[in-house]
Amino acid sequence: MLTSFDDEDAVRRSVLAGASGYVLKEVGDDRLIRRVRRVAVGETLLAPGRIERARERLSRVLSRRPAWFTSVEGRVASGIIAGMSNCEIGASLGLSDPVVARLVSFVLASLDA
Repeated sequence: MLTSFDDEDAVRRSVLAGASGYVLKEVGDDRLIRRVRRVAVGETLLAPGRIERARERLSRVLSRRPAWFTSVEGRVASGIIAGMSNCEIGASLGLSDPVVARLVSFVLASLDA
């Protein structure tokens, strides 16, 4: 995520959207290129504490999932809590990426997350 916003809410939203890095626009060109390359090889550029706080908050919200969630929606919520990517959730449930993306969006929107 390349942004000019440096606040917890922006970081949380980025983590929930699957960001592996969070870089402020003020970073120089060379540093930006190095950071993009690091993410491309699987590194995470977010401070572990920030990632963990975002996941803890999401876990608290998702643990209160409504009884009307279908079993698939509940399993998607569990996958999100576990930190699984959309691809991993899809593979575990036998669902396509677009279907998982819609389910994740629905689950998060339903819980105002």
